[in-house]
Amino acid sequence: MTTLPTSTPSTTTKLLLLLITWCWISSGVNVNVVRAEPELEWSSEVCAQLGQDYASFDYCAEIIFCEATTDDRALQQQHYADNHNNEQELQQKQYLRGAIIESRAMEGAAYGDLNTKHDTSTSVSGTTSTTSTDPSHANNNAQQQQQQHYKEHPALFGWRLANKSGCSWPGPLIRMKAGTSYGLFVKGASSSSSNSDSKVNLHIHGLHVSGHGNGDDIRRAVSGSDVIVYNVTLPADHMGGTFWYHSHRHGRSYSHLKGGAFGMAIVEDNLEDQIQINDDDDVDVQVQQFLKNEQRMVLANLPGLPGSFMASAASTHYSWKSNEWYRLRVLTMSIDSHMTNHNLEFLPTKNVKKDEIMDGPCETRAIAHDGVLRFRVPAEAARKYSLNGASRIDLAIRCHANAHVSVGGTVVASISVDANEASSSSTSTSPSPFRANGQAWESKRPNYLSDLRQATVSAADKWAVKVGEHDINGVSFSMEHTMCKNEYGGTGDDFRFGTVNEWEIAPTMHPFHVHMYPMQVVSPEGCDAHEYGEFYDSLSYMNDYRNPDKPPCKVRMNFVDVGGLTALHCHMPQHEDQGSLALIDVKGDYPAQPDFPSVYKCHGDKPCDEPRGIKDCHE
Repeated sequence: MTTLPTSTPSTTTKLLLLLITWCWISSGVNVNVVRAEPELEWSSEVCAQLGQDYASFDYCAEIIFCEATTDDRALQQQHYADNHNNEQELQQKQYLRGAIIESRAMEGAAYGDLNTKHDTSTSVSGTTSTTSTDPSHANNNAQQQQQQHYKEHPALFGWRLANKSGCSWPGPLIRMKAGTSYGLFVKGASSSSSNSDSKVNLHIHGLHVSGHGNGDDIRRAVSGSDVIVYNVTLPADHMGGTFWYHSHRHGRSYSHLKGGAFGMAIVEDNLEDQIQINDDDDVDVQVQQFLKNEQRMVLANLPGLPGSFMASAASTHYSWKSNEWYRLRVLTMSIDSHMTNHNLEFLPTKNVKKDEIMDGPCETRAIAHDGVLRFRVPAEAARKYSLNGASRIDLAIRCHANAHVSVGGTVVASISVDANEASSSSTSTSPSPFRANGQAWESKRPNYLSDLRQATVSAADKWAVKVGEHDINGVSFSMEHTMCKNEYGGTGDDFRFGTVNEWEIAPTMHPFHVHMYPMQVVSPEGCDAHEYGEFYDSLSYMNDYRNPDKPPCKVRMNFVDVGGLTALHCHMPQHEDQGSLALIDVKGDYPAQPDFPSVYKCHGDKPCDEPRGIKDCHE
């Protein structure tokens, strides 16, 4: 049977890369050797080679679900066994420690109190830490950290490129562009191990794309060496931003995420159409340079215990120019089933006095939440950010001193600043999140992210939602039925395409995620860490025993561009697997999503990934 074609860099490209590397080394320039995750290589040639069935795709690529080797499993089991004697005591200490840190943070505790929880002389990811400003020393230390990191934390599940072997976390970086159609070929793990748990699918979290047909339908699945096709077609006005992908197979999400089957995805900025400043013709050069001055950070709590976050091997150390603005894309993934939010902070590498708190090592300002630019960019400077287990945040960050990165009370990464390579902030082309006049700017909004605060919402498009550990609004997940509104506080059966919906989310410990449609917070006081007027795709709105009458969080969504099946669920994966998940049907005259092509390769007698119907909620 014909195998899926793969593309490799051309000979010219390889020679060019070798030449650039040789020039760097010959010139004595210090090259930052921190390893980056591999990147998925899209190819239009692959689509053409596959034939007419795939001609509708602009680009095609294959990604493979993988399982750890027997040696990797044995290594991780040994790693756990070495710590087994103290496991229960460690869990209790970590849970209490994490709870204390997070409760203090929510109550606005002083930075000095929090900083005592961070031993800045200890290791990052289990290796020796350093406060040296020597970049070469820092890079050597980073390499040691990476090696130790992968030895202690092999992936039990993951995603890999077609021309690669092994299984590691996070998976390859996926980059896409608005107005483009992608054929993403997803192959199951071909492991024949008795422990195989390879029935899987793939969800790109946060994208404004179709959730049925051959699109991002969570009911789809692939296993063994079969290959299914995801039609990922981005609207022309899809906002650029930071997203992520992961297995979303109901009943297996928790084990796959715990094993490491996730990765970062990026939709590239469209500087002309989407990052246009106010009504000007051009984007400031400084802003353009800043948006391209990208750094990435992937943070994961794979053990599922408070205080157990770790950085991916490529995210353990950064070497930056002093006072240069960087765009830091941050993904936090947690399988913790008890703690919803985790504070992200940038701390000094040595103890500081309380009167020096405001002069921390880094200045940070939010520019985007969950892949959506803020209305006004950048935000005011902040010291810490409360994130849930599915959050992404894009930060404008510049540091004048070495720093430690802390999440959930644990130091997970370090930043070394080279004072000898200070950024020249006076240069007109120096990266900056501000306009040339030093002012913030307004982001241009596509229709699905337009400001809904003044919109008129029909009573038929309002709904109350309460998320539980095993259910949504008291009803556990069904593959066979969509959820109605009228049974659970609404006034109509179906959700209507082309309308603005207003939902009231009851306070709960469960982070709430809606596929396809970002949520705008319209509660005037905001919703905990979620700001009034901004958009998010995952909402953490905690219940509070001190305030039993805490009002619901009010959000609005614009049901445009795409319709049909939409998933909503608790984003604690264990709870999602237990039934805290629902499918709704957004009905109306929305653009059609094809069912085919959906399968590229299918073995055995039974058909693979056949289109499946679903009953209306009132049937």
